[in-house]
Amino acid sequence: ERVGATLPLTAMLPLLAAFHVLSAGLVLGVRPAAAMLAGQESGDAHPEPVLSARRTFQASPHLRTLVLLVVLTAMAEGMLDWVFKVRATEYAPSGEQLLRLFAWFYATVALLTIMVQTTMLRGTLTRLGIARSAALLPAGVSIGALGGLLIPGLLPLLMARGSESVLHNSFFRGAYELLFNPLPLREKRATKLLVDVGAARLGDVAGGALIQATLLLAAASAGSLLLGATMVVAFTALTVTRRLHRGYVGALARNLELRADQLPGASADDAAALLQTVGGFDLSQLRAVGRSEGPVSRATDITPELAEGEPETHRVRALAAAEAPVVRRALMDGSLTPAL
Repeated sequence: ERVGATLPLTAMLPLLAAFHVLSAGLVLGVRPAAAMLAGQESGDAHPEPVLSARRTFQASPHLRTLVLLVVLTAMAEGMLDWVFKVRATEYAPSGEQLLRLFAWFYATVALLTIMVQTTMLRGTLTRLGIARSAALLPAGVSIGALGGLLIPGLLPLLMARGSESVLHNSFFRGAYELLFNPLPLREKRATKLLVDVGAARLGDVAGGALIQATLLLAAASAGSLLLGATMVVAFTALTVTRRLHRGYVGALARNLELRADQLPGASADDAAALLQTVGGFDLSQLRAVGRSEGPVSRATDITPELAEGEPETHRVRALAAAEAPVVRRALMDGSLTPAL
């Protein structure tokens, strides 16, 4: 902002170059630590081969849902950002004025994002859950685009674009990262970069193509048409978020099935107790690989005999309860013994 107020616009270029050189130096400093972590995760000098990304996407509806969600949110962001910047040029015609406007805008948005991340993110994820927290972004973009469409001037678009950025970098990003948790590590390594970067760039391309088509066909009303298109895309993304919870549970069940043979000599009751540790999900359709002895017993069927020799029989019952607060209190009531 100070550069735009006191120096020519081109003075930002060497400043940006200096920032990028500094960032490159910081990134180079991460390499030794990353190599250490890679060695710890693999456990030896010969890490397991990377899975085929194409086959992984084909086998995981949850990943395909994530790709679609990222593409749609990137499209909506691109169109909303274009309308915002076009309208901003009407109020700040010179480059220096635009630089000052955008400097204040992005600095304010960044500070608001930090405040939301540190004060509201954890509580919102806890209360709403992962899928509903992710849905806040397309819902907010839909409302913001509607406001920009109905109310003239720059202020509605400032608020719409600012709220999109805050929601994206707080609630949506927090929920989005958690949506990868149920995936096996090998599948996550094979696909996460493609979803994070590839799907987002694909959304940028689609949004840019839609902007170009609108300018060619109806340049005079391009702003209004693109705000309407932003609403449609954001609402579509909102409907996609309804599939996130089911996809999360399906990916979790599939991960448990793949790991079933790794359980060390568990009895049927022990396996039932293990499955109940993911309480809150419907695992009635889950069957361990190669096991078809019959339905898994419910947590309420676990008897005190499971804790034979364990003095805290009441704790066993608490850990097997169906109520999450009861289980949490039992987990925090001292360390767990090997039997528990």
